[in-house]
Amino acid sequence: MRGYYAWDDSHLEDSLPVEFQYTEIYRRYTGGPLALRELKCLQAALPAAAAPIQAGDLLVGRRVFRPLGVAPSYWNDDWNGLDNVSFYADFGRLERVMNRPSQTEESRAAIAELIAFWKEENVNGKVRAKFDETMRREMPSDLWANDSGVIFGLYRLVFSQLDYDKLVRLGLPGLQAEVRDRLSDASLSEEQQVFLQSLSAVVDLLLSILAQYAKELEAMLRSGADPNWLRPILDSLARLQSGPPRTFRDALQLVWFYSAMTGGRDFGRMDVYLGDLYVHDTENNRLAEEEAISLLLSFYRLMLDTDTRDGRIVMGGLGRRNPENADRVSLAIMKAGMRFRELKPEFSLRVYKGLSGEVMDMALRMLEDGMTYPLLFNDEASVRAVQNTMRVSPLEAEQYGFFGCGEYVLGHRSIGTPNDIINLAKALEVTLHRGYDPVRGCPHGLDLGAPEDFDTFEKLMDAYQRQVKYFTEIAARHQRLVYDTVRENGVMLMMSLLMDDCVARAKPLVSGGVRYLAGTYETYGNTTVADSLTAIRETVYEKKLLSLRELVSILDADFAGHELLRRQLLRCPKFGNDDPAADEMARRVNTHVFETTARQAKAQGLSSYLVVMINNGANVDLGKNTLATADGRHAGAYLSNGNNPMAGMDHNGLPAMLRSLASTRMELTAGTAQNLKLSRELFTKHRDAVEDLIRTAFDLGILSLNISVMDRGEMEDAMIHPELHQNLFVRVGGFSARFVNLDPGTQADMLARALY
Repeated sequence: MRGYYAWDDSHLEDSLPVEFQYTEIYRRYTGGPLALRELKCLQAALPAAAAPIQAGDLLVGRRVFRPLGVAPSYWNDDWNGLDNVSFYADFGRLERVMNRPSQTEESRAAIAELIAFWKEENVNGKVRAKFDETMRREMPSDLWANDSGVIFGLYRLVFSQLDYDKLVRLGLPGLQAEVRDRLSDASLSEEQQVFLQSLSAVVDLLLSILAQYAKELEAMLRSGADPNWLRPILDSLARLQSGPPRTFRDALQLVWFYSAMTGGRDFGRMDVYLGDLYVHDTENNRLAEEEAISLLLSFYRLMLDTDTRDGRIVMGGLGRRNPENADRVSLAIMKAGMRFRELKPEFSLRVYKGLSGEVMDMALRMLEDGMTYPLLFNDEASVRAVQNTMRVSPLEAEQYGFFGCGEYVLGHRSIGTPNDIINLAKALEVTLHRGYDPVRGCPHGLDLGAPEDFDTFEKLMDAYQRQVKYFTEIAARHQRLVYDTVRENGVMLMMSLLMDDCVARAKPLVSGGVRYLAGTYETYGNTTVADSLTAIRETVYEKKLLSLRELVSILDADFAGHELLRRQLLRCPKFGNDDPAADEMARRVNTHVFETTARQAKAQGLSSYLVVMINNGANVDLGKNTLATADGRHAGAYLSNGNNPMAGMDHNGLPAMLRSLASTRMELTAGTAQNLKLSRELFTKHRDAVEDLIRTAFDLGILSLNISVMDRGEMEDAMIHPELHQNLFVRVGGFSARFVNLDPGTQADMLARALY
């Protein structure tokens, strides 16, 4: 039986029978209840998404993504965009099949008609079709990695924490019983009844796919496959078809299967929903630690092969049921991670004063081993921040989790999708160019005056802040527009089944079902802007070395002929050195965008709308279309990364850098990235100092730490001899990567960061 990866085209037939059937069903049910149309489409798509088991798999549920489907997020890197939400279409893959030499003129015409239909019906396209004139002008492109602009839209609902604890406690039959019990309410409207009936039918669909897997495994046994391999899997599938998980294996199997079929990326508080079964099985001699690690390794392999982009696993923290059991399974989770040594899963540890010392020690061992995981979160401070920014109760705040690159979300209570990004350095650039983008060569933003009109620094600062407010209001409207368009086209059945309070309210996810419909806004170049404004204030307004107009002309020329001035700009105070002037400016820049963003929530009917200062490499991509900046950065170079100093600009040591990080009001955000490069010598010879460092950072109020541990010169040698450093992992920002696979710009960013 041949296996394949999530987006492999080799399994796509020339005739695309699934895609044509799926499209015919979509057409047939358009105009009727949205829940019913989505159900029928899932019934056509999901069985085709369930790929065969491969040799060595201990769990079933390999997932393939066909070029048409419905999912919380579909990732592709073809010309039509990156993320796609709800009903998606991958036109690049469809065109590749259409252009195969084996196609006839008739079959090519049929696929071309299919493509034309979905260009009108995919939800991403429907969002853009609703843009008003201002949005079309200021958001002409979604291709943030390639095109110039201040703000860009994203399209996804995947960043949430489904209630896998409920799934493990009830199982699929239990979920169905809950839905059917809710259906007995005679006061439900017809629309609510159809929604709940569709949820029940989705459970039937999942049970039928599990039954199909069981039939395939039975056939393999009859063909002589190893019963010691397949019989435990079959027994687990039988239990899951009749009731809730009864073993650790059952729980892992069900969570993976549900996530794969949903198209989810994150796994929430795995230590909570696996801990009790793990301890029960081990204490009753039903499970040895080595067997548990083998099952976890199979889970991780499926995650990697399915190309789960985030795959975050959360451990530790306040508000856990049976924390002792959770800590015991956490050790197995991390031991398996050390053995797996891959970029997935993305382990995260919520560190609090009651955390087991053994768990913390294992986390430090992972970091010392060069894993870059787990991310360490300051739990007490994070709970307070979530409670205040999301305006929820302390008990709800304790159930925060992380999506994507470490942004906060309320576990199975909120959607907090990052649907927009802003390049703050570009916002300053267009402010200095009278609302004109010199890279794109067209009007962009507000014309707030020429450089000579800003005859005081405060006038310049006011203009920049007005520009940021203008773009942020547009981005918030885009966030709302994505939610509204998803609501008008689908119901997200599988997410609704495991999110509070969709079943209780009998309402779909973004149609009043989920308890908190929130939003997040990714900001990039914060420190670049702060350092630039500090330099402008000193050189133009205080020392009067040149006019603002002259400085703008020099920046436009990328400092050509003005290297002396560039060196002066580089010597101006920089964030990351515990310098009062630089840190105050960073705090001012950040507080403005944080508060401006938060105020958009009420206007857009969201429970919260918060900045996230993380990094997925966008600081490099956005920097390519950003002119030189007044902090001394060259045109096209990377921007600052998360809540960090500009790479290489922190010169006063680690304590000074930490004090700067702690000064920037991160408690007003929904998550930040603080990256530290620490030497392996420090970890191995001075472990107590490392633990003191973490405690000091958390005592200062820093919300999280992303730590990379490496030897001096290791990255430099990796650039010369990449074949010798295939397992050199680095923390880029909100994600980790193999250093040798990074583009040159990102490698330069990583190299320039201080190693302590």
